[in-house]
Amino acid sequence: MAKAGPFELFCEEYDRWFEAHPALYRLELKAVGGLVPRGGKGLEVGVGTGRFAGPLGIKTGVEPSERMAARARSRGVEVYSGVAEALPFTDGKFDYLLLATTLCFVNDVRKALSEAYRVLKIGGAVIVGLIDRDSDMGKAYRRSKEHSRFYRSARFLSCAEVTDRLREAGFRDFETRQVIFSGEDGGSVKRGCGEGSFVVTRGLKRKVRTPRETADAIREEIRSLPVQNTPHLRGVRKKYSRLLREESSAFILDLAREMMDSFIHRWIAFEIIRYHPPALGGIGAKELREFGQYLSSWGEVDTFAGLLAGPAWRRGQISDALIHKWARSTDRWRRRAALVSTVPLNRRAAGGKGDAVRTLEVCRLLVSDRDDMVVKALSWALRDLIVHDRRAVERFLREHERGLAGRVKREVRSKLATGLKNPKKGA
Repeated sequence: MAKAGPFELFCEEYDRWFEAHPALYRLELKAVGGLVPRGGKGLEVGVGTGRFAGPLGIKTGVEPSERMAARARSRGVEVYSGVAEALPFTDGKFDYLLLATTLCFVNDVRKALSEAYRVLKIGGAVIVGLIDRDSDMGKAYRRSKEHSRFYRSARFLSCAEVTDRLREAGFRDFETRQVIFSGEDGGSVKRGCGEGSFVVTRGLKRKVRTPRETADAIREEIRSLPVQNTPHLRGVRKKYSRLLREESSAFILDLAREMMDSFIHRWIAFEIIRYHPPALGGIGAKELREFGQYLSSWGEVDTFAGLLAGPAWRRGQISDALIHKWARSTDRWRRRAALVSTVPLNRRAAGGKGDAVRTLEVCRLLVSDRDDMVVKALSWALRDLIVHDRRAVERFLREHERGLAGRVKREVRSKLATGLKNPKKGA
């Protein structure tokens, strides 16, 4: 972006254009603003005098012209000296990046968009505003560019060209707006391009190249959360589930392996697999042995068994023998996992249609277990079966009256009688 000379020399003239054409300026702002994300950390490259960044709440800009930068600072923008092809920021720093009538002035469009991709977070948006070369206004600008202080050295681009360059840089999921201007007193903003002169295109940074890089990006996003509670963490997981929906099952399973090695919240890895159907379909005994080696808390066990082992068992991807092996384990967490794996067989919200035979086979293996984590899971397994086979549960209670822990009998009988595990708490 080395064509800043005219903007440095004629900064005031450039800035007056927006005051001289208020209707068109408002429409351009509306078109750009409609594609700028709400919230997050934004950057405008080629921020100029801050005419877009200021009203849109973008706090950071890059600008090679010092006089233009000074005007932008007066509008509340922190401006760094630099060019689009070499941004002075670390990787993955911003949630969105705006290039408003900037690309036509850069020396290397591909390099500029590559830099935009680099400094954006996964899921971040690039927003490009430009005068469409093929529009009436674009054609007029090209005819008169030799007589223009600002556009003499510009290389105008079409909407299609910008989309192609964005795709080459790695962006996906494009959305476009255009300004249909009908004179100084009116106009409108509508979707698409081909009619309007000023066009805005947004693309998303959907993914990085390797599972390890993706895991690093997720870890960094979690680290930057203001509050690391389950709703916020799940929000990050849902975002990446959307972004990675077209990835292969092998990619997702490799990503989960990377996350298991270094994540505190390993359940996020389990959820990413669970909500990627091809990856869930790739879960077998080998994968469960691999992911299950880290289990060390009830939360990890329940997400592992409820999201991976149980669904895989229900779908016939693992054998009954594997679940029974866990039930006979000396490891309390394996035994709990065996019981929790029955829940997806019976819970309708998890896709279960009821399986009394397999559920009760596991419960029988653990009737006499008095480990608190196992006792609670046994109660859970029986209570979830009630909706499908009430009589089987009643019969099981009678048959094992002497062997069952008091907590199991109390909670399951309460569920049978009142529909609640603990009627006092439900009152």
